[in-house]
Amino acid sequence: HYQMFPQSKLYQGMSMVVGGSSALEQFRPDAYSGDLSAIIIRNLPIWVEMRRTPIIEVALMEGWEEKVDRMAQETMREDVRTIAGVPSWTLVILRRILELTGKRNIMEVWPNLELFMHGGVSFRPYRDQFRSLDDPGEREGPVLLELTATEIGWRTMLGSRLREPHRPGSWIE
Repeated sequence: HYQMFPQSKLYQGMSMVVGGSSALEQFRPDAYSGDLSAIIIRNLPIWVEMRRTPIIEVALMEGWEEKVDRMAQETMREDVRTIAGVPSWTLVILRRILELTGKRNIMEVWPNLELFMHGGVSFRPYRDQFRSLDDPGEREGPVLLELTATEIGWRTMLGSRLREPHRPGSWIE
């Protein structure tokens, strides 16, 4: 991201990480399985954890309805610059934030938002819904970085620039 956008200020704000349930299945003392995003959240290095929102107890909650509400409450007042999560889950949380704040679009809540990283599913079916959360006349929307499950699992980011330059308010593949 910084190679393509040297003026980026991602690390001056927070990253909202939308993860799944923390319920893990232990196969043996050194092996477990579960939701990949929750496993990653549990194992983030401290320098990432310092810039992640919401707090880990909320990020790993199992009850979805309460989790959405708590995530929205905790993150809506933060200076969120990056979002990482599955599009369908992220949409629910963003809509709840707009409902709670009374704002028209997500850039009014987080004017410094510049990157949305997602994986797990194709973004294409969600593109128009994300565009409806933004105001194309105000400023450029966040860069979209799509990661495959393998890339997420290995923490490899092989994405390319996925937004046309200077196109205001777009969530483009």
